[in-house]
Amino acid sequence: MRLLIFTHNYPISLQERRNAGIFVHDFATELAKTNEVAVICPGGFDKKVKFGQVAVHFFTWRGDKHLGRLRFWNPFDLFYGLNLFFRGIKILSRVSRETKPDFSLAMWAIPGGIFAYFAKIMFGIPYAVWVLGSDFYVYAKIPIIGFFIKYILKNAEYTFADGISLSSEVSKVTKRKCYFLPSSTNFDYPIEKKTIKIGETQLVLTFIGRMEFIKGPDLLIDAILKLKNKINNLKVNFVGDGSLLPVLKQ
Repeated sequence: MRLLIFTHNYPISLQERRNAGIFVHDFATELAKTNEVAVICPGGFDKKVKFGQVAVHFFTWRGDKHLGRLRFWNPFDLFYGLNLFFRGIKILSRVSRETKPDFSLAMWAIPGGIFAYFAKIMFGIPYAVWVLGSDFYVYAKIPIIGFFIKYILKNAEYTFADGISLSSEVSKVTKRKCYFLPSSTNFDYPIEKKTIKIGETQLVLTFIGRMEFIKGPDLLIDAILKLKNKINNLKVNFVGDGSLLPVLKQ
């Protein structure tokens, strides 16, 4: 098949393994073993870059790479969002004519799902949406954006979600099955698995992600503090960066 992937996060190089983009890279690379894969992604330049068998079409827009920071009730952010949309539609038109995709995959509902929906309207390309928790539990609660997200999901051929409970919630909205599809990445080193018994050895928890309210590291700390008298010999690692980092350290 000729597949087209919409995402807003793709690594410029393989050394950029600190964010979700490397997962999208690994997923696209795996698909490219048996399919022709093209990716459309907003970035810092207008350029087609070939990563192995995957062709990534980057395009510029007036905002920055961190779409999660946009607040659409802010006039400036609304302008950035519209600029992203029209620039994306322009590159979508060109890539669709060049590659003639059979199917598209939106990673994730915002903004990828919007482009996938318009690819279906403009070029008749069926699509699937891979939903993140932030798509459904944050953006879908914003009145106008939430309406578009649910409409996009209902018009998709398939929906996937990276959480078990999230897949159930999406199924309720779309009135058909949303498949649980966990996100993952390739590791080039072996992982030693250990079996431990709580209470007999140290229990180590590790949080890996952005230090932002949307990811919930503050909730984890609150939960641990409430259980500190019930759990002995506990160690917690936090791996990541973000605006909450100074507060979490305190």
